[in-house]
Amino acid sequence: EMEKNKTAKLIIKNIMKKYWVYSSSLLIGVTISGVVNGAAYTEVLRRITQSIWDGERGLLISTLYLFSFIIIVNFLLNMIQRRNIFLLKMKLTCACEDTIYEVYSKKEYWIPAEQDEVLGHMRKIVPSTMGSVITQMVESFRIGVIIVSGCIYGICLDANIVIISMALTCGMVFFSRKAMKQAAELFKEFGVRNSRLDNLLWEQVRNREIAKFLDQDKVVDGYVKESSDFLNILLKIKKATNGTGLFSQFSSTILIIVVSLLGGTLVLRGKMQGADLLALITLVPVVSAQLFRIPEQIQRWIEVRSNCANINALLEEGDKREGSLNLSGQNIAEIEIRNLTFSYVQNDVELLRNINLNLVQGRIYTLAGASGCGKSTLLKLIARLIPYQQGEIFVNKRPLKQMDREKYWDQVSMIEQNPVIVPGTLLYNITLDEDSYNTERMKQAIRDANLETFVKERPEGLQSVLTEKSLSKGEIVRINLARVFYRNAACLLLDEITEGLDPNSELRIMKALKRRTEEDGLLVLCISHRVAVLSAADQVIYMKAGQVARMNTHQTLLDVDDEYRELVQEVAE
Repeated sequence: EMEKNKTAKLIIKNIMKKYWVYSSSLLIGVTISGVVNGAAYTEVLRRITQSIWDGERGLLISTLYLFSFIIIVNFLLNMIQRRNIFLLKMKLTCACEDTIYEVYSKKEYWIPAEQDEVLGHMRKIVPSTMGSVITQMVESFRIGVIIVSGCIYGICLDANIVIISMALTCGMVFFSRKAMKQAAELFKEFGVRNSRLDNLLWEQVRNREIAKFLDQDKVVDGYVKESSDFLNILLKIKKATNGTGLFSQFSSTILIIVVSLLGGTLVLRGKMQGADLLALITLVPVVSAQLFRIPEQIQRWIEVRSNCANINALLEEGDKREGSLNLSGQNIAEIEIRNLTFSYVQNDVELLRNINLNLVQGRIYTLAGASGCGKSTLLKLIARLIPYQQGEIFVNKRPLKQMDREKYWDQVSMIEQNPVIVPGTLLYNITLDEDSYNTERMKQAIRDANLETFVKERPEGLQSVLTEKSLSKGEIVRINLARVFYRNAACLLLDEITEGLDPNSELRIMKALKRRTEEDGLLVLCISHRVAVLSAADQVIYMKAGQVARMNTHQTLLDVDDEYRELVQEVAE
């Protein structure tokens, strides 16, 4: 089971390896604190009693000094434990959240709605679960240390009395287990009843506009019945928990009487000192109280396990991979879209409807259409940035959604509407690798992106450090184009690549793009309304209201489609 439980492995790995300093110091502190509570206090009490009985003033003073020292040490240990518990909770929470985020960041698709859901679960489940794990570990270990140290110390005083007392305690714990189990079941029912009552109240608030038309007697009857059931559950829980507490107190009283009778007999026979008897009367209830906590701890561990299962479900869901196919070394030669329909939210307005396209290498395709007609969404779907449900996209006759996304991205370059400048030098922004880059390819990319003058005007040249604030829109676009040209991917997806460019730069870049497409067999799909880009395209895909209205050359569309002609003229003006 441990092999399957990724959350448990994550917690153990971090505690044992990464945060072993905090864990070990916490373990040592809890051990000492447990021994102090389980045996040291009782031994101090025994020595004080013995020194008073024997009239040994020196022993009394030294014991009081020892008692003061134990109190101070225990106080300091508690302070250190609280600090270590807090730090361990915080670090475990961060480690778990980072692991979940890392797993999901590698997922095939992580759309915004899913991000919000997962991050919400992380904020809600992870901190509370990690806190419960550490708290339960500390408490369980402390209980174990108190029981073991108390029993060892008690056996040194009188083994028979301790064995009889612990046997009686274990029997009582076994019988009290049923009450604890009943309380756990009642708490579950309490959650159900509480939810029903909340739903009734919320339904009434939500339907307040029609409330005056409802039969008020029936509404009130429903509330009365549900509230009555809710209160009955609360009463049962109170009885069960009080019963468990009273049974524990009653058991403690019984044990004190048993120890007093057995120990008193030994004292009268001269086989035990009075101080030892007092120590046993103090010690046995302390140890038995810890034994009575074991069923409660077991129940809490079950709750922790349930919470860990929720985190485990998040990790397993994030580990799912949707694609494993690859292009087997082939370049992207064809992209076929069949009956593609898409909306961001189920049952929402469809942004794309029944898109059918066949795009082949060696050609430039330009998407044109009014804002909101689905052009950018189509580009993102082809880039595998967002998933699609209806219809299919094939790349080289293979379903796109079944492909390994990272291997697919090896052959795809994309420029979105907001191009990116990476913090660093101009050289790094083009090559993304300042140590081992191809000089000739880099120089050709600069020429094709019309960046030669820009580089020469910079005193540091390619070593100029760039920031978005220091660059114009056109300069940012050209740097991004140089990056795309340098990468030389088989498929280019370009969104408004000439926006902000002067006419001369626009013409030079489109000529370079046209040449590269024909010579290298690229498949280029871009979005633009600029005449230079539309004219350079082999085919213009004109879209209206999420559908492909027409597909033809720029000049043909100008001749046959009035709406297309008006769109181009409006942009030109």
